[in-house]
Amino acid sequence: MSRADDHQARGQFRFRFGTAEFDQARFELILDGRAVQAERRPLELLEVLLIHVGEVVTHEELHGAVWRDRVTERDVLKQAMAKLRVALGPEHAGRITTVPRVGYRFDGPVERIATGRGMVSALSLEPGMAVPGRDPFVLEEQLSGTGLNEVWLARAAESAQSRVFKFCVDGDGLAALKREVTLSRYLLQELGPRADIAPILEWNFSDPPFYVERADHGTDLLRWSQCDDRLSGLSRAERLDLFLQITEAVAAAHKVGVMHKDLKPANVLIRDCADGRQVCLTDFGSGRLMEPRQLEALGITALGTTLVSSDSSDADGGTPLYLAPEVVAGQPATLQSDIYEDADAVDVLVAPPMVKGPTIVGTVARPGGASGNQFLDVAAVGSLAYVAANQRLQIIDVSSATRPSIIGQTDLPSSGAQALALVDDLAYIVTAPQSYLQIVNVGNPAAPTVIGSLVGAGGYGIAVLGDFAYIAGGNDLEVVDVSDPTTPVEVGTLSTPGDALGVAVSGSRAYLAAGDAGLHVIDISNPAAPQLLGTANTPGDAQGVAWVDGYAYVADGTSGLQIVDVRGSAAPFLIVGSADTPDEALDITVSGHTAYVVDDRAGVQIFDVTDHTLPLSIGSTDTPGQASGVATLGRYIYVADGTAGLQVIDAANPAGPTLVGRVETESTAWSIVRAGDYAYTTESNRLRVIDVTDPAAPRVVGSLAEGGSGSLQADIALEAGRAYMARDGSGLWVADVTNPAGPALMGSIDLPGRERGLALSQGFAFVASESAGLHVVDISNVSAPALVNTLETPGDLPRAVAIQGDRAYVADGATNAVNAGLRIVDISNPAAPALIGSINTPDQPMAVEVANGLAFVADRLSGLQIVDVSNPASLAIVGSIDTLGEAMGITVNGNRAFVADSDGGLQVIDVRDPAAPVIVFQPATPAQARDVVVGDNLAYVVGDTPNFSEEGLFIFEVPTVGGVESDRDADGIPDVTDNCPDVPNPDQSDADGNGVGDACEARSVCDDQAPLVQLVRPGATASGFVSASCVVCSVTGTANTTDADPDNFATLAPSIGAQGAVSLRVSDAMAVYPGAGMAGFVVAWPGAPLNVELLRSLVITTYLDGDPQELADVAGGVLTIDIAGLLSGSDPLFVGFEPSKPFNALELSYGGLVNVLGELNVYGACAMSPQ
Repeated sequence: MSRADDHQARGQFRFRFGTAEFDQARFELILDGRAVQAERRPLELLEVLLIHVGEVVTHEELHGAVWRDRVTERDVLKQAMAKLRVALGPEHAGRITTVPRVGYRFDGPVERIATGRGMVSALSLEPGMAVPGRDPFVLEEQLSGTGLNEVWLARAAESAQSRVFKFCVDGDGLAALKREVTLSRYLLQELGPRADIAPILEWNFSDPPFYVERADHGTDLLRWSQCDDRLSGLSRAERLDLFLQITEAVAAAHKVGVMHKDLKPANVLIRDCADGRQVCLTDFGSGRLMEPRQLEALGITALGTTLVSSDSSDADGGTPLYLAPEVVAGQPATLQSDIYEDADAVDVLVAPPMVKGPTIVGTVARPGGASGNQFLDVAAVGSLAYVAANQRLQIIDVSSATRPSIIGQTDLPSSGAQALALVDDLAYIVTAPQSYLQIVNVGNPAAPTVIGSLVGAGGYGIAVLGDFAYIAGGNDLEVVDVSDPTTPVEVGTLSTPGDALGVAVSGSRAYLAAGDAGLHVIDISNPAAPQLLGTANTPGDAQGVAWVDGYAYVADGTSGLQIVDVRGSAAPFLIVGSADTPDEALDITVSGHTAYVVDDRAGVQIFDVTDHTLPLSIGSTDTPGQASGVATLGRYIYVADGTAGLQVIDAANPAGPTLVGRVETESTAWSIVRAGDYAYTTESNRLRVIDVTDPAAPRVVGSLAEGGSGSLQADIALEAGRAYMARDGSGLWVADVTNPAGPALMGSIDLPGRERGLALSQGFAFVASESAGLHVVDISNVSAPALVNTLETPGDLPRAVAIQGDRAYVADGATNAVNAGLRIVDISNPAAPALIGSINTPDQPMAVEVANGLAFVADRLSGLQIVDVSNPASLAIVGSIDTLGEAMGITVNGNRAFVADSDGGLQVIDVRDPAAPVIVFQPATPAQARDVVVGDNLAYVVGDTPNFSEEGLFIFEVPTVGGVESDRDADGIPDVTDNCPDVPNPDQSDADGNGVGDACEARSVCDDQAPLVQLVRPGATASGFVSASCVVCSVTGTANTTDADPDNFATLAPSIGAQGAVSLRVSDAMAVYPGAGMAGFVVAWPGAPLNVELLRSLVITTYLDGDPQELADVAGGVLTIDIAGLLSGSDPLFVGFEPSKPFNALELSYGGLVNVLGELNVYGACAMSPQ
């Protein structure tokens, strides 16, 4: 049995080592008697290692056992192992020994105690024993056991009908059984028979062992998911269906006042049916009835009532690992805590594969080149990005995402810029450890100017609201009056536990990310005296925070994303959702229902947070540096990437290449060539022939191995049934491959130097040889190849060569990198090659391809360099793009270059515009690619994964690699670069420079009132009101005013002759709008004739947090109506006024006069951009 098999056929043991214990049956790690909260994958690794304690378990075996050999993200094993070591703690983490390039070993001693199928029943029950009092049923298997009860599967001998029995002897166990019967009867009477709630069929409370009996509704969620790895075959839609079934069952119980209180995977049953899968909830033994008096009304005997209605028992009921935080803290259970446990129960269902969609499309290098000049924070507005870069503010034009450029900058009085906030034409920047607040006027982006500063008010985070700046000052929250930006004044501070590292503000509250102290919620209604309202203790180190619609989203260091419900007026503020990230979450921004987390060395992680309790990972992209700040605008993400500068990421990129097949080799494959149905790879001392007829199942069909001092860690070329191989340190090999199953050596020649690359032309092999130059070898007689000449190149490490016509293009490395570059050699006379062109490249050329008058150079640490070679005497680099690691190999197909990157795997680059190449795809495997060839919409990559856990050939299906681009809207612009791929817009107009074409921009009802913006969801909500005296009046379609669809509207319908009024109020919980400009509504009177009474019936009122601020009407001369538009029949129209006070709600009242006639359509509310 393989190790993957013995993992699947899991027994049930407790493994004890030191003060730690791992329980297979409960799948639980216990340290010093306390359960450890740990993810499932690390615990699965621990399980495999413990089963094979003292043995080395290879990377392949671990991957097969835990991930079932599925294609996974880069470094997934290493990351899971790191998390396991954290879970084990300092005392036990050292038991895991890393065996370099092989695997891992768990060192003993480990005590293994049988607890599962071989366990001894505490009630002296045994398989084969008749169920006491239920003679037809015979015990078959013990399913679980605790100190209170045991659960057994039993079967009737004659009918084979199965039942599940839960047994106990007395005490709390009996009380729980009675409670379960009571709630089962109540649910059955209130809801009727339901397939998703398991009823109790029989019970025995007369003689021990006491029991309850139910039907066999399937396997519990945890076991079901592990059996044959069922989850791996489920689509996201199928997982969602199971999740919805669970929540519908919980909701049904809640509807009639029943809380489960122990929702965990073991209490969720799944049965495979002919038409799908059926979920069923079981074990209400810890449950509670919200209104116990209902039992008497229904005539149900209240068995176990002392616990049914007791709040004091809530902290004791249920499984500790799955209890909601407030219940663990001793508070009464609520319906919300049930929902928390519901999310825990279905956690196993919601692990969707990472979508590798977003890609870096543009980069701006850090300023000055000094190591201290790091990009640490960024803000983006319109077509500009503003970056805090050590002692400098830089303003970058990002109207062209692929070619961002610095257009303005200014030096700051203090170094160490950590964070910035942007309000109108002012940038507020804080520095640390030297504490400075610096205010910069950016009204003229080409010439930003420092206009104010304050010593001692610096820190690591800043937010500005109204006249005040709120600074996370390292040890406290600092409040600065910036009403006069030239003279900022500190007016208040609040010392808080932990390190103040990030801050967000909204309304009268500040949210402070306080390191290991978690999230502080602070009342700032009096800026001079901020008050701490409460704290959410996050599991990691809170580094950054964003606030949206009553929830705080925390970048929590090594604990990833934490979502905190802060809607309450006071503590407790509870964590309602979380998601792990690969590295250390440092900052966060939220746009709509999407959270963007910068994750230090793991780049950007993207989450769908539509459901706050269940954030889903929907994408990620790595960045070259250490990501520390993030902003979003339209489809683009802007990342402050430390010493790697600013990264511009397209978050709307299409899905990339898909791994369809692979074949492992004995060691790292270095080079590849493909012809027909076969691929040929070189590795160490071996040529390998691989049948790729079926890309999903490539197989090795032949190989050729030869001894000697050389190595085939070099290039290969094919011609006329022969394979020519550059043998590092031992010349050139020629092999007959006409019989793929039996390649045979035909001839060879030793050559000076270390042979790396080769190309064939005119009966000659041109070999790039380190320390020698370009060899020209006559191969007309393959059994005796002959060296005819060698051309020394300016560099001393030539590594690759490509030939087009009578020219050879040499990737010419050098011991001294300044001498490395591309060389062009005239080979019209092979016996006398001549250098005719040369250009140095930024790093070390490793490979070269030539197409369309351009040479594409894989330039190791400098990524892809594109050289115009149309005039060899005047070569010029016309474009370049960095790749994630070291560019090692390259091939060009159509308008795309495929780069094999030693750290970033396969990089697919759009090179239609050579001056602005764009990375469009980045599949994750193999992480360390060496070479690549392309054909028939397939990319063949050789390389290895981290730690050499997988080596060989990887085959990717790559969309449209042959130059035929997808163009869904048929406007002549390929989807990959179309700024509006679903609406024809051949002119690609983009007035606001946000990367989204004007044809695709969401139209707003306020567009004609620029610069006003519409109050829209998710922050804005609309409500209708009808006065008591307006009996037949109505307000309908209120939600249509906040959906951003300019054609939707609400209807206000007063009644003629009525003395009442109808009103519509639009409130925005996410923003405060300024007392400036205009504010009002876009309205229309369909079919109503203009009359004075109609105009006088309109009143607009502003509110701030529910308190009235200002009122405007026609009678007072304040309300403005587009009379000309009304007379001309323009529809709709804007009605509004000039507010003088901030507000977050607008109300329009209509009616109140006896002569008002006609309905009023309201399309939306408009105001100046929020503060």
